[in-house]
Amino acid sequence: MKRNYLGFLVLLAGILLKTGSPAYCVTAVEYYNAGLQLYNSKNYSQAIQYFSAAISLEPNHTGALQGRANCYYSLGQTQEALTDYEKVQTLAPSEKLSQFIQALRVKVGTASPAANPALPPINNPPPTSPVNENATSISPSTFIPKRGARIKAGLSLLNFSDFTAHVQASQAEAAYLHNTDPTYGFTGLVPTGAPMIGVEGVWCLGRNFEVGLGVNFIPAGSVKTSFQNGGSVTIQDSFGITAIPLYLDCRYLIGTGTLKPHVSIGFVGTSIGVNYSEGCTLPTYINTANGNFTGFAFGGQAEVGVDWHPAESIAFSPYLCYQIGSGNTFTSTMDIVSGGVTTTGQPVQLYVIPTTNGNVISVVTNGTLVTPVADGNQLIKPGNLAPPGSRPLVIETSGPTAGIQFSYFF
Repeated sequence: MKRNYLGFLVLLAGILLKTGSPAYCVTAVEYYNAGLQLYNSKNYSQAIQYFSAAISLEPNHTGALQGRANCYYSLGQTQEALTDYEKVQTLAPSEKLSQFIQALRVKVGTASPAANPALPPINNPPPTSPVNENATSISPSTFIPKRGARIKAGLSLLNFSDFTAHVQASQAEAAYLHNTDPTYGFTGLVPTGAPMIGVEGVWCLGRNFEVGLGVNFIPAGSVKTSFQNGGSVTIQDSFGITAIPLYLDCRYLIGTGTLKPHVSIGFVGTSIGVNYSEGCTLPTYINTANGNFTGFAFGGQAEVGVDWHPAESIAFSPYLCYQIGSGNTFTSTMDIVSGGVTTTGQPVQLYVIPTTNGNVISVVTNGTLVTPVADGNQLIKPGNLAPPGSRPLVIETSGPTAGIQFSYFF
């Protein structure tokens, strides 16, 4: 199942990368260039549509505003023209345009026709993309082939229920031993949050619809327990956890302009690594074990956020994402030293073992313990069968992540 899932994601990524038509919507500059060509050809009605399309993407595009105003004026729609000219004057004051606006105001406010003032030249800002020689072939529903890249950073809240139970049971065991030997002490740690960084390839399949394929990296930290007495007994373990989610999601942006809320939903497959080490030192017994366990979790995610486009090709997006998923098969091969006997390359799996003080995590192979388990006043040594109720360790990948994204489209 793991291979099939990964194969599906890889295949889909290949299809998206090879297609020539994944696209990002036409930019404001390209709409403006198309409108300018139509305006110069005196096709004012159609030019208005293109200038309006540019303004919908970039509301303060002075060139498109003045171009549309000139079109309105040429068609005799003086009031509409005046509204656009006034906005241009607010954004980019000009003495010549101010005089023209005053003349228009007089014309709008009188019953008798006034002399038509000369049209001001269109304020053409430096283009941010080359003029499209076939600009008149663009329509407001056209999409130009473009892709994007997204970088994200955030903080993930962790939900390690089996590890939390392990630390609590180990603490209870240390408390039990402390009642018989006051020199026993305990330390334990379970991480509750971790940084997240990620990268994502983005394809826009519609004006407000995107598909993303990405990977994140989450160094979740280490779960640790240790209890010891004055020096003759030490029992400790450590689980260093790293998660690498690979995801495919669809994002829908709402509205137009520079601020667009977004929602997204997708599938997630998470590779989880656990760097395990264990040590048990008693007056007559020593056991050590080390291994790197791997497993996979499957699930989904949903996200909400707001995309802010300070320019056409970039976006900043604060977001909140919630992921659901879990994995329960964590295997490895280990080198083990137990009672003076060394075993290398032992195939093992992480298991949850029930004890009188709660569930603890240990290592099992073929139903037998590989590492010792403290249970009340006894130590269950390796080679014994795992007690009834033992089960594979479950690592939850469910939880929220909040952060910021930076997107660049090209």
